Amino acid sequence: EAAVSAAPQDRSSCSRRHDLLHAAAREPPRFPIGARVECRLGEEKWAFGFVVGHFYREPSWSPERRAPYQVQLEGEAAPKIYAPVDEDACIRSALRFPLGADVECHLGDGRWEAGMVVKHYHREPAWPTHEWVPYQIKLLKGVVGQRDTMYAPLDTDECIRAPLIMTGT
Repeated sequence: EAAVSAAPQDRSSCSRRHDLLHAAAREPPRFPIGARVECRLGEEKWAFGFVVGHFYREPSWSPERRAPYQVQLEGEAAPKIYAPVDEDACIRSALRFPLGADVECHLGDGRWEAGMVVKHYHREPAWPTHEWVPYQIKLLKGVVGQRDTMYAPLDTDECIRAPLIMTGT
């Protein structure tokens, strides 16, 4: 099945750099399989999707030519596309919180702890290869008897949220 390039047709930075596929595909991809991303489809057009493959290759390409990502776009009957280079101009994270963001993490039993996002797409060394979580968070106070970092298994308000601002009246 043929894929559509995420490169816009306007010969922007994303499509002009298409010739760098050989070098870019040799570096480890930023986004793991299953990560929700945004792909550039045109000058001002972006679409959400999920990474379904790394080092994608069209049958008509030379053997050494690879695209860093194959992405299944969201939506009914949406196509699979490829991102020609691993740069934010072509493919970017769809996570809600950037690195360094202040957040609150759910510890269970209705308890929340303040922290800061220190890593995206965190993976513990003992986990299976394709297992990861969206965020690793450094807790500001730490939890007694536990590490001072934790992870958010989902990018939802039930696991991780923007800090609640308390206002006095």
